[in-house]
Amino acid sequence: MKRVVACVVLVAAVTGCGSGPDERCEALDAEYYALSDSILENTFSIGRINSTFEDAEASSEGLDALWESGEAEALFGEAEELAEQILQDQERLDQVYFEGADRGCEGY
Repeated sequence: MKRVVACVVLVAAVTGCGSGPDERCEALDAEYYALSDSILENTFSIGRINSTFEDAEASSEGLDALWESGEAEALFGEAEELAEQILQDQERLDQVYFEGADRGCEGY
């Protein structure tokens, strides 16, 4: 009997069974949505940068003015940073997803 109780307690401790609402699942949900929002915002920012280049190309001054002002280089730097952040966020998003699935969190 003691052995059965010890096994049940061990399984409950490892799986989180019996600990009430799984706060870790709620934390994973919050992180998942924050990362998704960040990816979306950064993607839109890259789109805005792309539009700046398209607008410059369509203008009478062309892309040369954008390069001469130094704005093009700054925009490329910003786009690189945003792309790197998207990659990092996506990597973490994948980890969060699999952690949620491993824990049996709803929706993963």
